[in-house]
Amino acid sequence: VAIFFLFPLSVTRADIATGLVSHYKLDETSGTTATDSAGTNTGTVSGATFTTGKIGNGLSFNGTNDVIKPTSNFPTFTAFTATAWVKLDDLAAVRGIFTSRNGTNSSFRFRVETNGVVRLCMGDASTVDCTTTTAGVIQAGKFYHIAVTGQSAVEGNIYIDGVLVKNKTTTQAIGAPTSFGYIGTAWNT
Repeated sequence: VAIFFLFPLSVTRADIATGLVSHYKLDETSGTTATDSAGTNTGTVSGATFTTGKIGNGLSFNGTNDVIKPTSNFPTFTAFTATAWVKLDDLAAVRGIFTSRNGTNSSFRFRVETNGVVRLCMGDASTVDCTTTTAGVIQAGKFYHIAVTGQSAVEGNIYIDGVLVKNKTTTQAIGAPTSFGYIGTAWNT
């Protein structure tokens, strides 16, 4: 189950709508559309089912091929913040939360691994740099607010329930997405 926000990280403002790229409330109750409240990139729901979320409704993903596929590519991010409310039924498989690209290292992505680690990766067309939390920060059966932030060739950060749990300095540039991103799936679906 995820509620997803995505916006560039350049200026911190009280108004989250300023600079907002996409905001999927996932408050629909049926169908195959995930409305982008920012009005820029409505997505097609494939396989995921509507359910009760942390705040209102949400979607249940299987973590591998249930997805929201936005109707257009996400922009190139030199800095970003992405957040999601996540509740995993189990940790039996890697659970993709978001990828802003497909098929190459370009742009950024994050997921939860089978040992409860949150992994954030940033990359360009040829290289990628990842950072991870310690094992066990995510447990099955509980809602977590996961936020990732990053800046090209500067740093990547992972927050769990509002607490910074990992900061990594990096020289890795963030490349342009080469195809549509996905919400709710592993890297290369």
